[in-house]
Amino acid sequence: MLLMIDYGIFYEFIPLENIGSANPPVYSLDEVELNKNYAIVISTSCGLWRYMIGDTIRFTNNRP
Repeated sequence: MLLMIDYGIFYEFIPLENIGSANPPVYSLDEVELNKNYAIVISTSCGLWRYMIGDTIRFTNNRP
């Protein structure tokens, strides 16, 4: 699956082991590690809203 990064959506990722913590670390696309599970957080490019959609992702390649 390729993320559609040029449609006005900003993607962020929270490591699954940090879900539920009070202040989890949030990583941008260029900060994720390969073969690690993340929860997806999306927001508008202007930052009006932010939403954890409930899906998870594992990056197997960061240079498609």
